Amino acid sequence: MIDNFESTGIVENLQEGIIIVNLGGRIEYVNTMLEEMLSFTKNELCNQPIFDLIIGRDLHEEWSLLVNMVMEKGSYEFPDGKLLRRNGRALPVRMTLYSMRRPADKDSWIVFYVLDTSREISTNNELEKKYEEVKKENTELQRKTDELKHISELKTKFLGIASHELKTPLTSIKGYSEILLESMPDELSPQVKRMVERISSAADKLHNVVNDMLDVSRIEQQRLRLRPTEINLGSIAEDAVDELYHFFSKRNITPVINVENNLPLFFGDKTRIHQIFINLISNAIKYSPDTTKVTISISVGDEDNFHIIVKDQGLGIADREKENIFAAFYEISNTANHSTGGSKFMGGGTGLGLSIVKGLVHNHGGTIWVESEGPDAPLERRGSEFHIYFPVKSRLHWSDEETQVGILPEIMSPLAPVLVENYDDRNPADKKTILIVDEESETMELCEVILGDFYNLLRVENGECAMKLALDHHRRPDLILLNFYMPGLSGPQICRFIKSLPETASIPVAFFSAATQDNEVEHCQKCGGDGFIVKPFKSRDLIEKVDYLIRREVDPSKGSHAETC
Repeated sequence: MIDNFESTGIVENLQEGIIIVNLGGRIEYVNTMLEEMLSFTKNELCNQPIFDLIIGRDLHEEWSLLVNMVMEKGSYEFPDGKLLRRNGRALPVRMTLYSMRRPADKDSWIVFYVLDTSREISTNNELEKKYEEVKKENTELQRKTDELKHISELKTKFLGIASHELKTPLTSIKGYSEILLESMPDELSPQVKRMVERISSAADKLHNVVNDMLDVSRIEQQRLRLRPTEINLGSIAEDAVDELYHFFSKRNITPVINVENNLPLFFGDKTRIHQIFINLISNAIKYSPDTTKVTISISVGDEDNFHIIVKDQGLGIADREKENIFAAFYEISNTANHSTGGSKFMGGGTGLGLSIVKGLVHNHGGTIWVESEGPDAPLERRGSEFHIYFPVKSRLHWSDEETQVGILPEIMSPLAPVLVENYDDRNPADKKTILIVDEESETMELCEVILGDFYNLLRVENGECAMKLALDHHRRPDLILLNFYMPGLSGPQICRFIKSLPETASIPVAFFSAATQDNEVEHCQKCGGDGFIVKPFKSRDLIEKVDYLIRREVDPSKGSHAETC
């Protein structure tokens, strides 16, 4: 029967080692795989005692017991066995013992089924090595992720600081230029007037760039604030085209607006949707040759979505560019052509427009993509189409904390618009007192120029002096205007202190701030502030805001509700 194993090839072709041992403990057969495992030949192993082949365990004494156990149970496991190799080294194996009988002559054998675990150990070692390598790579990736996160936080912080530092001088530039143009037009020569107008226009342009930087930062942090109302997309598109009419006419580009009849209203932020149209249309103008046309189409593409298309006849966008055009600071055109102007053909820019558009679309629950055959397409098929889908029924929860917290209502003065000339008839003895708390002399001087004719102004540069004046019964102000960021005691700390005392709780408090951080308005509201004046502000807006806050009565028992200007 043993010879039949070799003749049939069944056992010979197994990928595991086979040892057949008689009940006396001598080897009668081994297969080829076992020869390869131990580097012994069959002739060298046959008729040898199995006890000499097994290392680390003396089977002489327990052989009979082992044989009986295998015969009764049918098998026995050696999980951590070792077999002797020709080179004298031990081969780690896992062995399972089976009984084998020949009923005709009642002969029996013990079969050793041998698995080479050295391969498993090697594989395990290799896996362990790979695991350590992957673990090391993950650690490095985590380090780089933390580093990138830190860089992103630094960038966001830098944008906030830079924007704040830019908005502060912009307040003076805009404020004084408006005063010159609106209050002193007869004292300016035509040439000087044009210069002041250029200054005001340049300040507006810089202000827009600063706001774009802030928008990108807010979108990246998922802290964009929205004020949803029911709006007419067609009307907003027309307003955007009217606003850009100068650029259309300068380049002789024709705007075409196609709006589907009976278009339903969309529930979204009017200002932000207008910003989307402005950015897409101005981008189309920039990349369109003269005497072409830009088409804006708005329809209900299906029952669920508004479909907006802004199409130009420009150069088109190559496939390799499509993945990047919505990334912040990415520009298709040569950076040497950098210009923040909206009319220069192929002019550069900050590279923020499309990034902001994508963020605004996504925040409204929409999607945006671009279709273009690229600059290599035939002339009649060149150009780009920017497509936007907005849900007809808003899928967003507008009342959630992310979109609503800190949103303050627009200033709605009962006297708006306030006419400056109405203040000329006031009795000087009846003038109200305003305390201005700001370390920045430019802001205080501008407020003095704008408000000085109508109110008694007190100026201090720190919170300690502000609280002393607020507590002084003879000099107590009717309104406090303070900078959000102050050295020492911050604006919110000063406001919280004033609102906590019964004798000063009724004094209205409004904050000056560049609003570079999203939580500024929220902090203003939480500490009891009554108003929030965003730099740079217009002279008339400041007058209206101050007049409204002084005339309204603040109920100290109910607190206050901050409003923006």
